[in-house]
Amino acid sequence: MPTRVRARVEEVLGSPVVAAVDQTGGMSPGPAVRLRGADGSRLFVKACPASLNPVTPQLLRREAVVLDALGRHPRWAALEHWWDEALQADAPDDPWVVLLLEDVEGRHPDLGSPADVDAVVSAVDALPALLHHRLPSLEALRTRAAGVGAPLGSTDETFSTWAASLQRASEVLPTLGPPWLADLTPLAAVLRAVPSGDRLVHWDVRSDNLLLRPDGSVVLVDWGQALVGPSWVDAFLAREEHAHLPWFDAAALDHPDLAALGEETVTALLAAFATHLLLRAGSAQQDQGMPTLQAFRVEVAHHLLVGVARRLGLPAPTR
Repeated sequence: MPTRVRARVEEVLGSPVVAAVDQTGGMSPGPAVRLRGADGSRLFVKACPASLNPVTPQLLRREAVVLDALGRHPRWAALEHWWDEALQADAPDDPWVVLLLEDVEGRHPDLGSPADVDAVVSAVDALPALLHHRLPSLEALRTRAAGVGAPLGSTDETFSTWAASLQRASEVLPTLGPPWLADLTPLAAVLRAVPSGDRLVHWDVRSDNLLLRPDGSVVLVDWGQALVGPSWVDAFLAREEHAHLPWFDAAALDHPDLAALGEETVTALLAAFATHLLLRAGSAQQDQGMPTLQAFRVEVAHHLLVGVARRLGLPAPTR
């Protein structure tokens, strides 16, 4: 980070920084660092200028607005302070967006641990009621997000994009997807019929955006992808990471809203998301400053298509 940014971070921390531990494994560029001050104070800082990636600052702005509206709660890392240099009267040539968050003591869930998976699913299933209690109306949040240049989108837009991708399944590179993928285009109509929703959803529920505190409680981090959509969306995502396992089929039916959607709609969600990821992965256009993203897209798509193949009785895809 530039000296001016480091100086302001230290000012907010209220003590000279004596330890800074980088957090690796994410895909967005920019620092993500656990800080400890000389007086024992702690913060987690993540920041990015548009010069590293034009989208990441917008995600940081949206996360700040969402966390500010939600207030403090054990289910998410508290927002301690944030600023956007682009909004300053004396904005520098390369302005940074900086978030200072609670430094949560915890670890990512182990996807191979039934106890960890149960804890995550239970916590995420309870999230819609908690978010609705904190934000019964989204009007003020929408206004605030739009005001900082990070408007809240809708899952309707995303599902429409996924459906359009599924209709282009024949364009997926043969090295990336199975030959039967193009036969699933009729599922696009199923996806377009998914009911709209009016709830705040996290929309980025996966193991690297989850922490388990020492007491076993679950914390959701990285709220920059937050959208407005149906209340079942995050429950689907909490299970989707395990779509390649038969466990997913039973777990989807265990959730009343997912069961009400029906098996075909759940399969359409998996197939359309996977196809969208593979089309992005096969594109010559690279995401600035995010060299690991293409491989991640292929990996996630493969897991989803293993589940689709199982659910439809098709040959399992190979990598």
